Amino acid sequence: MNGVATVWGQQHDPLTLEPVAARSYEPVSLSGKESASIAAFLMTLPSPDARVVAAVHAAADWFEHTAVRGYVYDAEDGLQRRENGGPIWARMTEIGTNRPIFSNRDGIIRYDWNQLTDRREGYAWYSGEPAAVLKTYARWAKTHPRK
Repeated sequence: MNGVATVWGQQHDPLTLEPVAARSYEPVSLSGKESASIAAFLMTLPSPDARVVAAVHAAADWFEHTAVRGYVYDAEDGLQRRENGGPIWARMTEIGTNRPIFSNRDGIIRYDWNQLTDRREGYAWYSGEPAAVLKTYARWAKTHPRK
């Protein structure tokens, strides 16, 4: 984003590697959930090169910056305000602003989960996976310092 490495999209074009939209309710975005899996995998590489090390540090920075606190989320009860809740991360985050984004099947981007109707249930709009990645990262970063 603006020349600063962040995380990965929910899906990417196989030729250009640019983030792309998928289903109608999955606009072009950065993704906390999918990026957590990628960062976790990269930290398992036995001898990561400088580009991999930089990518993991950038992902950890992004996770720290975009963590949502004061809320909990699960597929049954949805998003709920809770004092001491989180951190959780949006499944999709707007490129350029890092704002959580949501969409119904109509494909219109919304910035408020409460505006969802037909996609309110049955989809993981928030995720806690980056929290485990950040715990692993704290150990990993000691042996893989920033350059």
